[in-house]
Amino acid sequence: MSVPADKSEQLEALVAVLCEGEITPDEAARLEELACTSDEARRFLLDYVQLHGELYWQYAAAAREADAADQRPQVARPSRAGRLVRVPRRWFARATAASMALTALGAGLLVVAVALWVVPLLRGPGPAPDGPELAAVARLARTSGAQWAEGQAALADGDALTAGTALDLRGGLAEIVFNTHARVILQGPARLEVTDRGAARLHLGSLFATVPTQAAGFRIRTPEATIVDRGTEFGVAVDESGASEVHVFVGSVVVSPNVIVADVKTEHARTLVAGQAVVVWPGAGNPLRFETVQPGSRTFARALPTAESLPGSVAALRELVAAHPRLIHHYTFEGTAPDERLRDRRGGLDLVKAVMSGGRGGGELAYHPGVLEPSNTVVQPWRASVSGNTTGVGLQSDGRFQAPAGMTVELLVCFTGFEGPVEGTVAAAVATRADARDCGFLAVAVDTGQVAYLLDGDAPWGGTTRSLIPGEWYYLAATFQADAGTTRVNMYLANLTRGEKTLTWAVQDEPAPGIPAFSRLGIGKGFDRNVAHAYPWAGLLDEVAVFDAVLDRPSLQRHLDALLVPIRRTQSSQHY
Repeated sequence: MSVPADKSEQLEALVAVLCEGEITPDEAARLEELACTSDEARRFLLDYVQLHGELYWQYAAAAREADAADQRPQVARPSRAGRLVRVPRRWFARATAASMALTALGAGLLVVAVALWVVPLLRGPGPAPDGPELAAVARLARTSGAQWAEGQAALADGDALTAGTALDLRGGLAEIVFNTHARVILQGPARLEVTDRGAARLHLGSLFATVPTQAAGFRIRTPEATIVDRGTEFGVAVDESGASEVHVFVGSVVVSPNVIVADVKTEHARTLVAGQAVVVWPGAGNPLRFETVQPGSRTFARALPTAESLPGSVAALRELVAAHPRLIHHYTFEGTAPDERLRDRRGGLDLVKAVMSGGRGGGELAYHPGVLEPSNTVVQPWRASVSGNTTGVGLQSDGRFQAPAGMTVELLVCFTGFEGPVEGTVAAAVATRADARDCGFLAVAVDTGQVAYLLDGDAPWGGTTRSLIPGEWYYLAATFQADAGTTRVNMYLANLTRGEKTLTWAVQDEPAPGIPAFSRLGIGKGFDRNVAHAYPWAGLLDEVAVFDAVLDRPSLQRHLDALLVPIRRTQSSQHY
């Protein structure tokens, strides 16, 4: 075989284990990886399996002869180490001819079954030339805020997916569960093709995969590379150039090029373990180039929002907030008509749609049934995959917003992560801006999803070291007390998806230069230094409330409690 000697020995040993029926999922994945290295390796695999079957047919015939003549000859069979050894014929002499025939038949069926697995390998990487299988190999388990591309076949939660099914997700999240129990969270915009029960092809965008031990060997193929799982959790992202970025969170994966350039000394594969990440740059006819990158430098949606952890009610929170005497603006996004959904339920500062430009593509603001509570409505701004800081669709007030000296901003947020390099990336949930310096980024996510604020355009960002986990819902509250050009800031967080019952005091009474700007109020967007629309929110928003007072931590904890423990309508006014 024209493969390295060490790999040749591995291949021989693994084929022997396969034929004996003792191969483990990890060994099967390694065998498939080795078989994909060359035509010679794949031919060796098929020839070995065929020889194995022929030997067992010979065993059956020899057993019948030995039984009749009461002889004890020796016979060769493949060993656990992949070499031929001599074994006594005593076992065969004790067996009947009928049982030997069944043994041989079983071996023959094994050859057929293994051959059905090997033949696709002989074709090398790529889809089968025949049409897609009719049987379902995966299913679309759930979606959150999913926006499908124009022309995409209609899909609903629970739909079966056959081999060859293409998913073109323009926004939101989609969870795909394969028959092997491997699970993939696809983060729009992304294009994915389900190729078989243990593999998928990611053409563009990002995904997060969770692969249980029994599904080890699960593969994600990108335009340039193939990622083979070893029972793990990992993220993969593909940009428009074809570069593939791989981050491993648990376990290990093997990353190898789809095409190996002959007679060129290069790295043909790399094993990544938990805490490691690489970018695989396109080869353009040359060997691929691996570049180590900082783990966590890209965000991946690792779960879909779920209501299971929320025994409480968004309606209970809304009722409690509406009863607060210091509430001045309240956006619930409820209603049947677009104008009704953009209405300020307390003040007269209604919202209008704001379209950003400067990048590629177009998009649309979207409303979805609430994940925290199905009867609820949440809003999803649109953020482009390219020039995301300047291209998207969000909301802003139709008049200017005067921030009070003492103010609290409260809302529910779900962050779905950024596309591409994340350094310098910003997504604004609530913001104001009057000029290059006079701004009020009151609740934003930056870089890898850290919650941050900014009140002076020339000052550094302030905020938390805690990053929002993509795809999970949070209760977020920020308080601002302005005095003589400086503002004291507090920020509080609770992960609703994970059922956190106590507020985390993420920013504690930090002084920040500047005060919130007098301008239009951006919801799901911000403003650049020229006060142009910018920084669309990446994810979903709900229940945005503004109070003209700094609410203390116990008051905000009661709001969180309302989400977790329903209250009776008659009790709401007794809290203040």
